[in-house]
Amino acid sequence: SSDQKRKLSNQKVLASTRLNACAALLHLSKQCNVSAIMCSDVNILQNIASASKDLNDPVHSRCLETLCQLTRLPSNSEVMAKNFEIVEALKQCGVSENSIDRIWTMRAMQNLTAHASNRDYIASVDMLEMLCDAIERLEIVEEHEAAISALGNLCTDPSSVVQIINTENVVSVLVNVTNNIEYSAEIQFVACDALATIAMWLQKVARAANVPEGESFEPLPTLKSTGYLRYNTNE
Repeated sequence: SSDQKRKLSNQKVLASTRLNACAALLHLSKQCNVSAIMCSDVNILQNIASASKDLNDPVHSRCLETLCQLTRLPSNSEVMAKNFEIVEALKQCGVSENSIDRIWTMRAMQNLTAHASNRDYIASVDMLEMLCDAIERLEIVEEHEAAISALGNLCTDPSSVVQIINTENVVSVLVNVTNNIEYSAEIQFVACDALATIAMWLQKVARAANVPEGESFEPLPTLKSTGYLRYNTNE
């Protein structure tokens, strides 16, 4: 019928319009001065995050890439880490069957965790488990590289260490990476650094405790570690 044809035509126009809008936003998000303006608009962030979660729509990957591009500006990432819709979109896309989706998610996570003020919003059990799953995917270097960098960033924050220790498999995954020669030397270094940083925080907690009466004081190890620096995502 004519109504059905008109409805189908409208749907095609809307799909095409949506695709063009996503392409325009992706292009704009790569410009630092423009991306700051985009990130200051809650409606823009909410719409991009919402579209990113629609895994059945082909444009969701471009919207996810847009979110990742926005996280490259430090001032943007501080706003985005506190946005519930964005965090939920990253959780959903991080377990997608599409490897490209997962790569963009891990890159966004890496940028978000580069700033201390964001880590409380990221260091949840779901996020940590997602990062561990990504790290264990040896065949996709870009994914496990960004994932372990994000986990390394989280380890530099003392407020995240308790959650990291209490989340199943996090420490074991790091240990496995350090002993698996199939990972690159750089990846193994980050894993070792993350373990050393965790140990350093636990050491500080232990040193703050009081020695019970009647017990001799034994000095703890004085090993030092440095936090993993933010990965350069300039592309």
